[in-house]
Amino acid sequence: MLGLTVLTITLGNCNVQHEFHIVENLNHHILLGMDFLRKTRCYIDLSSDHVSFYDGRIFLPLQTFHEKSVVLRATEFVTIPAKSQSFIPVKMAKKALSNFQTSAIIEPHVKSTLNRVSVERMLVNKPPTGYLNCRVFNCDTGPKCIFRGISVAVITPLNDKPDSYCINHVQIAGQGQIV
Repeated sequence: MLGLTVLTITLGNCNVQHEFHIVENLNHHILLGMDFLRKTRCYIDLSSDHVSFYDGRIFLPLQTFHEKSVVLRATEFVTIPAKSQSFIPVKMAKKALSNFQTSAIIEPHVKSTLNRVSVERMLVNKPPTGYLNCRVFNCDTGPKCIFRGISVAVITPLNDKPDSYCINHVQIAGQGQIV
């Protein structure tokens, strides 16, 4: 652990201050721990893909998309054996290809999480076609089926501004604030 910092997180129209641990080498830029979830009385509803805070007074989708984000869908049926990984062929809508003039980031779609598989977050150069491969991990003890047409990941073009970085479409500002 490198230290502690207090961040202000905006949940809907409510600002919440919370102390976070600074840790190296995480797979994600921020993790909301059990202490935060308890403090905000969080309820995660996977069946409706929503999360609520403060006894339902704040109701948010589990995953939001940047205006230029595009869903990547499996192009064929694939079975991933237990405790293994596979590259899943995916595609985006052809009309969405014009959104990608630069590099893009691929992140898991909430539906892949519900299927209990993990999609590797990847940085890709401008996709020349609407077809890509996503690396998918099955950590379960049984095989997992990825059906043709199911949402696997989301691809978002990276912002060209050097002083700005988005994490899951939440802007991180200086002075330890998420806005």
